[in-house]
Amino acid sequence: MPHWQTVPTEWRIVPPGWRIVPTIWRIVPPGWRIVPTGWRIVPTGWRIVPTGWRTVPTGWRIVPTGRRIVPPGWRIVPTGRRIVPTGRRIVPTGWRTVPPGWQIDLTIDSRAHMQIKLGLAAILLTAATMQPIQITTVEWKDAPSTMPAGAKMAILEGDPKHDGMFTIRVKLPAGAKVMPHFHPAPERVTVIWGEARVGFGDKFDAKKTKSFPAGSYYVNPPDSHHYLYFPRTTILQITGQGPWELHYLKE
Repeated sequence: MPHWQTVPTEWRIVPPGWRIVPTIWRIVPPGWRIVPTGWRIVPTGWRIVPTGWRTVPTGWRIVPTGRRIVPPGWRIVPTGRRIVPTGRRIVPTGWRTVPPGWQIDLTIDSRAHMQIKLGLAAILLTAATMQPIQITTVEWKDAPSTMPAGAKMAILEGDPKHDGMFTIRVKLPAGAKVMPHFHPAPERVTVIWGEARVGFGDKFDAKKTKSFPAGSYYVNPPDSHHYLYFPRTTILQITGQGPWELHYLKE
């Protein structure tokens, strides 16, 4: 007869070799791993990643969210770039694409052709009317009576007596004076040779003049009262809007 043991009523009876564990313990087969509650159980060989991670098949690349995924061998280009098959040429927007072997007709319409002809005509006309002026070829004539005695004048462009732009040169002898005066329009002056001494005011005063040697440029504003003195022979080049007027002040 087997030897029986007397145990309390609430005890659990298990076969020989079984382990007795507390009531709250989990019982698993031999070889199983015991993990804390809440752990995820995955098959052997699987990778455990944090919650929210994307799982992809072996060999796939993991890229940040928002990146475009393209098949192997494809090129990634910036957004907005045009994608064309291999061998195709990319041309700027607005270019015309034609099949291989087609000829491009460079004929332009009659209106564009006329515009080109007019443009060429204007260029040729400008070139034909340009007349280079050298100091040795300037034709000097006696200056108007409003200028100092012995002054000479040469017209390079336009006519100071009529409407329109004009350019003249004035040659003044040494010691010449131009008494206080004014012009209704701006007077642009370049000193080609010698020296001009310019003063502003209603009375001539050589001590208050400013020297402008050869190469100088100055502008007399409209209606500005000014006067000039030339210590040596001087050539001025004056550009203005015709008709050119010179009004002397009454001292």
